[in-house]
Amino acid sequence: MKVKQIAKLEKGGQPEVLVGSGLGLVEGLAYDWITGNLYWVDSGLIAMEVSRRDGSGCMVLLNKNISQPRGLSIDPFEGSRWLFWTDWGENPCTERVNLSGQNRSVIIGAKIFGPNGLTVLTGSHYLLHPHSLSIFEDNVYWTDRQLNRVFSAHKFRGDSETVVSHLVSQPLSIHVHHSVLQVRSL
Repeated sequence: MKVKQIAKLEKGGQPEVLVGSGLGLVEGLAYDWITGNLYWVDSGLIAMEVSRRDGSGCMVLLNKNISQPRGLSIDPFEGSRWLFWTDWGENPCTERVNLSGQNRSVIIGAKIFGPNGLTVLTGSHYLLHPHSLSIFEDNVYWTDRQLNRVFSAHKFRGDSETVVSHLVSQPLSIHVHHSVLQVRSL
């Protein structure tokens, strides 16, 4: 039997169930660290829902014109306040809606097939055509095809943006290679 719940786990602690009923198949989860709200997309119930950080006050934000929601990401900062999600069902797309479930709009609705994961990078003048990203230690690294550069920034604060390389023509994929990332045989 599969357990259908949303739980949190503090390092070294035991899991604490936040939402223990009324779930289908939660495939995307986002936490608004500013308001403390928890958002998720449920492809079993075909809905986007929200609750307080402790799981109380659950409510449906969206349940119309969705078929198979998958990825979910949030931009909670003042002036933005958006949820972004992917739907890989009947009409594959990437959409956004504000945090109260209003002002829904399609971002990508054509020539997209099976969209899954999603992340939001905000507050950067270095984001014209980001293509790939990788994380190592306290930094996130990404390529930008339009700017022909590789960038890095602090992964938690988003500051310390740096051009790692400008000697690349339309960089696509990026991968961090370091000895601590390698599996060692026993």
